[in-house]
Amino acid sequence: MQETLEPSAFARLHALLRGLGRKALKNPEQQIQRAVVAHLRARALHGVVFFHPANGGSRHPVEAAKLSGLGVLPGASDLILLYGGRFHALELKAERGKVSPAQAEIITAVREAGGMAEVATGIDETISILEGWQLLKGKMQ
Repeated sequence: MQETLEPSAFARLHALLRGLGRKALKNPEQQIQRAVVAHLRARALHGVVFFHPANGGSRHPVEAAKLSGLGVLPGASDLILLYGGRFHALELKAERGKVSPAQAEIITAVREAGGMAEVATGIDETISILEGWQLLKGKMQ
């Protein structure tokens, strides 16, 4: 039987996910990711491991070369999730966000390697994908 969140828990999560405020205008994808991580902390099944590979942003060429030598890949997905022997890569986009060629290559490579990879636009689509992957407790009403 599918567990559902009690109304008060749902209301708190909904307020958190919707309460992005003015900061969302400056970096909407980062704000979406913060809300998704908070959602995962509240609803992820026991045993789900997730993390953000922190390889975005601009870097000095020397630092970029060091990180490249250590295995940093351009286009790595925003969230990596592991559960039950399955690998999931999730690229998060704001409403008008576009997938870069490097991101598209990573998504294709993950799928070809047998993993699951998706691009999600906004919070609602992200939650729908996470529920579809069966990584969350309960179901948003």
